[in-house]
Amino acid sequence: MNNIESKSDYHIISPVFNGEDNLELILEKAREIGYLNKITFVNDASTDNTLEILKIWHRKEGLRFINLKDNQKKEGAILSALELMNRKGLLPDKIITLDSDSFLVPRDKSESIDIAIKKASIYMDQMNLVGITFNMEPILGERATFLEKIQYPEYTGLWFWHRLSAKQNKIWVLNGPGAMFRSEALIDTLKTMLPDFETGDFLITVNLMKKGCKIGYYEMIQLFTSVPSTPFGLFKQRRRWERGTLKVLSWNISFYLDQTIKLNLIGAQLILYLWIYFGWLVFIFNWKLDRLDISENILLLGSFWLLFNVCINLLNKSVLKYADIRKIILYAPIWLILWPLIVMPARITGLLDFFKYYLIRISSGQNFKMNSNIDQVKLYHENDI
Repeated sequence: MNNIESKSDYHIISPVFNGEDNLELILEKAREIGYLNKITFVNDASTDNTLEILKIWHRKEGLRFINLKDNQKKEGAILSALELMNRKGLLPDKIITLDSDSFLVPRDKSESIDIAIKKASIYMDQMNLVGITFNMEPILGERATFLEKIQYPEYTGLWFWHRLSAKQNKIWVLNGPGAMFRSEALIDTLKTMLPDFETGDFLITVNLMKKGCKIGYYEMIQLFTSVPSTPFGLFKQRRRWERGTLKVLSWNISFYLDQTIKLNLIGAQLILYLWIYFGWLVFIFNWKLDRLDISENILLLGSFWLLFNVCINLLNKSVLKYADIRKIILYAPIWLILWPLIVMPARITGLLDFFKYYLIRISSGQNFKMNSNIDQVKLYHENDI
């Protein structure tokens, strides 16, 4: 770790694995927005030019980074950095985890990102929160593909669920690309987890909620993240999401059933999640219906889902205040058409992966343990570079 001079009230940790395609853009954004001196990148044993890029930015800008000799996956990389900071007495009160293809922007353009993050920290203290999620949007630059653009309404739709469920101090999942935590709580949670890129963000969230920790939503920081630009990339992402979601739900089924019985909003989201999932399967695989009935029912379900998504966007005051309504109205119908063509097949494939995972686990009698070995961390100091 390079040049962390003193303990501060917050710090940003960004694990990166083979991130050369986006890393330069994200570093430029961090410098432009003003948090380059508050971020530490953790190179998770990348095999591309990630390390070289980090070295160059260290020489030019004093960028802090840690280089791991062995791949620890996202959660293991974050934990390695946190434990190292803790051992050096540099662990701040708050930690922001930020994916290496994402960046933060203050919602109020008149204030700096440093002030915006400190206000978020104060909000956490006032509300006694352990973690907060931000408003998340896709990065849509001049070269954004059409597929990237039409995902916009789905991400703004998350604002509705975050705002609603946060009223009960719970969130379905703290944003994977970026969220803010109390450092000690995050360390304690990560120590109980097997590093797994598929389940980590979801599992961190549910573990905190099971401990009775309060989780909230903070809209005054924008989180911009990269989204898939090709149909195959979108398929892979949603397949992985489905596989990871089903794993976490199965591991914590009693918690989610309890939330459902208590009529909490997290339980309502579970019902909606499963209803959409099995609703599409019924319409596709119910051979008792003739083709016309199947088409009509799919059209009915699709129309309802389109109306639902438009409503949760337009009924959310955050969306009305901060989002681009034209993009929502324009892209939502197109996204609906693409959803059963790419997302549903990806989810079904993820379901099959989930069954395969359990069959392998049962047949082999695997015993999973988390390996967090600080001795595997190789530190780069200025004279090593």
